[in-house]
Amino acid sequence: MKNKLYFLNWDRTTDFEEPESQLYHDLNLENIEAGLEFTAQEFSDMYREMTELETDSLKQIARQWSKGSGEECVEFLDLHYCQNCSTYLETPGTAEVHARTTHGHPPGDKDRWPNYIRSERSLDTGDVVYLDDPDEFWMATPIGWEDIEVFGGQEQLQVLDVADQLEDIHRLDKAHSDYYSEALKDFYDQLGRVTDAETSFQVMDLVSSKKYDEAVSFLENYSIDENPDQGDLI
Repeated sequence: MKNKLYFLNWDRTTDFEEPESQLYHDLNLENIEAGLEFTAQEFSDMYREMTELETDSLKQIARQWSKGSGEECVEFLDLHYCQNCSTYLETPGTAEVHARTTHGHPPGDKDRWPNYIRSERSLDTGDVVYLDDPDEFWMATPIGWEDIEVFGGQEQLQVLDVADQLEDIHRLDKAHSDYYSEALKDFYDQLGRVTDAETSFQVMDLVSSKKYDEAVSFLENYSIDENPDQGDLI
C-alpha cells in the first residue's frame, strides 16, 4: 500500500446538515475534541481519494496541495473537476476536450473556462493523509494535524473502493458501453487483491448473474477483521 490523500466532501454538498459539512464546520470552530473515530463505511461516504503520495511529510503535502504556497505539485495545478457530470479531469487539455465534446463548449474558446469546470480546492481543515508506514491516518485541523482512527483501516477502504467500482460497471453494462469488458477485467483483478478467494468467487458469481446490487451489498458488508486471509493487498 502507499501513502494517500483524502479530501472531505464538504465542498460536494449544498446541504449543511450532511455529516461532512457538519464535521467541517465543527472542526473550524474547534468544537470537536481529539481522537475522532470513523468506521470504514463512514469514512468512505464522507471522503474522496485524491491521489497516492510520494512523500510522508505532512508539512510538504500541505504545501504541495495549497494554492499560493509556491511549492504546488503539478498534479494539483493540472487537476480540474466538472460539476455537470462529477468527473475529474487530470490535465488542462483533457478539460478543454471534455468541455467541447461532452457539454458543447464553443471551439476556440479555450481561454475561458466554462463555470462548471473548476480547479481543485486547496487542502483544508478535515482533509486526511494516510501514511502506510506506520499505518496511520492524520487529519488537518486549524492548528495542525491530529491522528484519527478508521476501523478496518486502509484494507477495509480498499474493499469499499472495489464496491464503488462495481457500481460504475453496472452503469456501463446498462449503457452497453464499449468500456464494459475492460472495466470488468480490472474489477476482477482488484477484487482478487483485496478479498479472500471464497469471497471473490461469490462476488464473481453474482456479477455474472447480473445481480450487481447484491454484489455491492455483499462487499459493503465484508469485514477484513472477520476474513483475515484476504489476498495480497496493494
